[in-house]
Amino acid sequence: MTTPTDPAPLPGLRILGVDPGLQVTGYAVVEVSPSRPLVREAGIIRSTERRAPADMASRLLSLYNGIVEVLEEFRPNVVAVEQLYSHYEHPQTAILMGHARGVIFLAAGQRSLPVVSYAATRIKKTITGSGRASKDQVQRTMQRELGLSQLPEREVAMITRITGVLSRVLDEELRLQVGPMEYQVLVAEFVRRQVQGRIGQEVTLFTSHYLDGNPMQGRVVPRLIGFLHEAELDFFELFCTVDKVGTRKALKALVRPIKEIANAVQRQDAKWLTTLPGIGAATAEQIIATLRRKVTRFALMAAPSEEGAAGEPSAGTATVVDGNLIEDAYQALMSLGHSPAEARDRLDRALRGGRTYGSVEEILTEIYKSAK
Repeated sequence: MTTPTDPAPLPGLRILGVDPGLQVTGYAVVEVSPSRPLVREAGIIRSTERRAPADMASRLLSLYNGIVEVLEEFRPNVVAVEQLYSHYEHPQTAILMGHARGVIFLAAGQRSLPVVSYAATRIKKTITGSGRASKDQVQRTMQRELGLSQLPEREVAMITRITGVLSRVLDEELRLQVGPMEYQVLVAEFVRRQVQGRIGQEVTLFTSHYLDGNPMQGRVVPRLIGFLHEAELDFFELFCTVDKVGTRKALKALVRPIKEIANAVQRQDAKWLTTLPGIGAATAEQIIATLRRKVTRFALMAAPSEEGAAGEPSAGTATVVDGNLIEDAYQALMSLGHSPAEARDRLDRALRGGRTYGSVEEILTEIYKSAK
């Protein structure tokens, strides 16, 4: 294996990229051109169809034959394979994945092709600017950079939009009842405040996914993240491309409407951005440097309304309190010295009865009247 030194790619250079696996191996053949990289072929090699899980020899032979077929057809100049990592407590994982990588290295070595390896975090950082980018962020960036007419398909279909009855609103998540199933959906604080008065009503959320946990420690949990509007989801994914801003940090930071945050980025107001939870001065400057030329459409988007997520009236009774009003009341409670948890709890109690409020003053009056 050669060590990557990141030389400038030469026009006409053909690269085979491989994401090895014992069940499904993904690959893509990319050719360097003067304008942009060109995708010559992309697909998967299955090694488990009609084979018992323990039949390692047959699975490796299937993978080897598939890789050889790709090498023979497209004749790449170099092969790039994702770097292998495994926690010391799970050495068997490294051993099993080493089998798959060995087959790929063998096929390349038989044809005197150089093989380079890159860490997954380095690949993500190079592509999106963040080593912790989600699969959705990587997909969208690749679609743009490669000029693809549609997003690359995944082996497993993911939920991109979900509609259900809002059954619970918790501190950092919602629970949606969809038929007999209840879904946990993580939400940003500004989304939570917009829907906390809609328990029992039908809600539609645009969703993305990320894997929560440390794969090196053997536990990774898929999480669903939801927004009321697709543009909000797009901004969230863009926000996550900022260096050192991961999924959890981005969710925690989005306590104000997307339009306000985008406006602050556009006017390069680092001081305002530092008022967002978890955003320090250095991160604020990095957000501005990364996103300043990319947020215009979000700065111009309409403010949240009482309409449904898809721009249609929500099913059932209309929302009794405007989302912006709840948001302003929340900020007012914070300025009066309440903690975020206390502010959320007091707002929840005031909104629980379904009463209509016309101003922040009315909400605060109800909160403190009930506290007596």
